[in-house]
Amino acid sequence: MKKFALFFFGFFSCMIAHAQTDTAFWFVAPEVTSTHGDRPIYLRFTALEQDAKVTVSIPANGSFFPQTIFVPANSSRSIDLTPYIEIIENKPADQVLNHGLLIQSSAFITAYYEVARPNNTDIFSLKGRNALGTDFLIPSQNIMYNVTFTPPAFSSFEIVATEDNTHITITTSNNIT
Repeated sequence: MKKFALFFFGFFSCMIAHAQTDTAFWFVAPEVTSTHGDRPIYLRFTALEQDAKVTVSIPANGSFFPQTIFVPANSSRSIDLTPYIEIIENKPADQVLNHGLLIQSSAFITAYYEVARPNNTDIFSLKGRNALGTDFLIPSQNIMYNVTFTPPAFSSFEIVATEDNTHITITTSNNIT
């Protein structure tokens, strides 16, 4: 029994340790309320045991010139995406847009998107292949009142299609925009 428990713990510990490590990530940035502060924005990368050449592109939008950065082993680097915020933030709602970021690396990395505004900071950890799938449950709060901002500061979810001709069905328990 001890051997099984040890194997079970070791197996799942390895899975958890690599949950956010990958060589490819898809991400679409939410529209952060600009009147509360939505700038600067960064992608942050950390290389593990190997040097990594990281390229960020928006495959569906030719007006975004791919950004490439070299991340030495066991170190972190950032790309400032603030100049591109208008083609990165996913707005307006209820439309199919071409804002999905693709991050590709030559070695395993971790990555996150950061809104680095002092009074409105937020970090979105990217999950790599663990974020891919066809069935998701999206929790949201509906108790706390959000201060009135323009545009309004409500919960949101963003979907990135990683393949052409993807069809999405959204089933909600309440009305949404």
